[in-house]
Amino acid sequence: MKTIYLTGFMGSGKSSAGTILSRLLGVPYYDMDSEIEVQTGKNISSIFAEEGERAFRELETEMLKKMPEYDCVVITGGGLPVSEANRNYMKNTGYVVYLKTSFGHILSRLDSKEEREKRPVLSQKSEEDIRQLLEQRVQYYEDCDVFVLTDKKSPHDVAEEILSTLRLNMT
Repeated sequence: MKTIYLTGFMGSGKSSAGTILSRLLGVPYYDMDSEIEVQTGKNISSIFAEEGERAFRELETEMLKKMPEYDCVVITGGGLPVSEANRNYMKNTGYVVYLKTSFGHILSRLDSKEEREKRPVLSQKSEEDIRQLLEQRVQYYEDCDVFVLTDKKSPHDVAEEILSTLRLNMT
């Protein structure tokens, strides 16, 4: 099985559905943000604060190329697909699944201060800024193999739908 890359905006449920999907498939999962934190010894917020978003995006691209090309689920960061090179790499080495989530559901999932602080791109943004960022990124997310709507679905239901959708598209 090729690698399954989960993409989507922050709060779309990539981590929750990805861990369940990996369990259903019996393969490991890799959360790219966590992998970057382990590699650098810094949390994502510190990397953004000390080195800037551009440096983080470079680390993200390097980490993407270190991911296995078979038998795993990779949970990407929300900004990773903005790079055409990253999108092409994922399409050439696996299946790209976009977890499509409405703006309202994203806002409700990112509502707490703790959630916003974990996500440096959002920490100081207004609701309108977040909406604009999502609108800017949708075109990149939609450059995928399949998409799954996540609104009003449990992470387990999303994982099951990813599995059944990929099985249909692989036959």
